[in-house]
Order: sequence, then structure tokens, then C-alpha cells
Amino acid sequence: MDERTLVILVVAGLISLTAFFVWLAWFQAKRRRQAWMAAALELDLRFQREDPSLVARFGTFKLFTLGHSKRARNVLTGAVRGGQLCLADYKYVTGHGKNQTVHNQTLCILQAPRLKLPHFFLRRQRAMLDFLGKLFGGQDINFEEDPQFSRAFVLQGADEAAVRAKLQPSLRLSLMRYAGTGLQLEGQGDTLLFHEGRNHDPDKARELIERAHELLNLLG
Repeated sequence: MDERTLVILVVAGLISLTAFFVWLAWFQAKRRRQAWMAAALELDLRFQREDPSLVARFGTFKLFTLGHSKRARNVLTGAVRGGQLCLADYKYVTGHGKNQTVHNQTLCILQAPRLKLPHFFLRRQRAMLDFLGKLFGGQDINFEEDPQFSRAFVLQGADEAAVRAKLQPSLRLSLMRYAGTGLQLEGQGDTLLFHEGRNHDPDKARELIERAHELLNLLG
């Protein structure tokens, strides 16, 4: 086999491999979309393939201020017990070129009139990173009387007094069931948003809705 033929075969192989991965990504996205459509039908929710307005509508939430190339796909919306629900596959990118990272997560957004929340953000504490963050002025609202909760979570909010008042001992105790998980919870006014930093299978949609109601009952 001469050198020219070898180069042609290598190039053809690379093109075929690239085409395969493009097809595989398309196929997986299509299968996931169909599964979300089935979940929407089962749960009596409306399905949208993509919602370009979602980021703008909830743009004050911390998650939507991160990164670029933001897209909300497989969006399910509708009325549920006590409010309006939105489930969506949300993707954004941080960095550029070879240094970029793609972040995917299934969001659950619940709006309910009974919620009257100060703007707060809660996530799992990452010991070393958050220790260094505090050295450089990063906020973490701690409760001296509840060191277990304070070790488990980073809690932030512009109105610290209002956040402290909202997170009464009974609420902090209930939230401890999420200690060690990837839960990120953010509230503002009548809206509650949470995700676990990953995509969920569409057949878990009902579980996500039940979790939303659980959090609503805790915070409402």
C-alpha cells in the first residue's frame, strides 16, 4: 500500500468516525426528545422542543448568569398542585475552545403565589474550595446554633437577615435530607428553582414533580 492510499484511508476513516458520532448524538437527542414528549402526555403537561425565552424570563437566577451558549430544550410546562411547573433540559458552556466545559442539567422551576421568598441560593459545601472562597470574601451564611447544616451547605443571599428568618430550624432539619447530594436550590419571590447538576431520565419526571412539591411545602 503506497503512502497516498494510506492517507486517503486514514482521512476516510476519520470522516466516517466523525459522521458516526454526529449521527449518534442526533439519535440520542431524538430518543430523549421522544421520551420527554411521552412524559408530557402522561403528566398532562405541554411540550416544547425549545424555549428561547426561558433564560430571559428567569434571568435574575444565578444559574442563568453563568456561561454562554445557553439553551433550554425539552421543555414541559403546566399547572400542578399549588402552582405552575416548568421542567427543562438546560445547557450552557463555560470557557472557550479547548478549555470549554459543557454543563447539562434538568431544571425544575415552580411558581406558586404562596411562596414569598427572599432571594437565596443553596448548594452542597465543597470543603477545600469553599474554604478558599471564604478567604477571598465569598459569602456563606452560617448558623452557629446549627453547625451540621452549616457544614453541609453553602447558603447565600443579598438580604442575610431575611434568609436567616426564612430558614427556621424545622426547615433546616428538613433540608438536611439533601446533604451530600448535588442539589442546588434557589428561591426568589414566588419562584423556586432546583437541579442536581445533571440530566435526569424523562421517566423520572414524576419524581421530580414530587420533589418540587416537597420543597414547596417546606418553603411555602
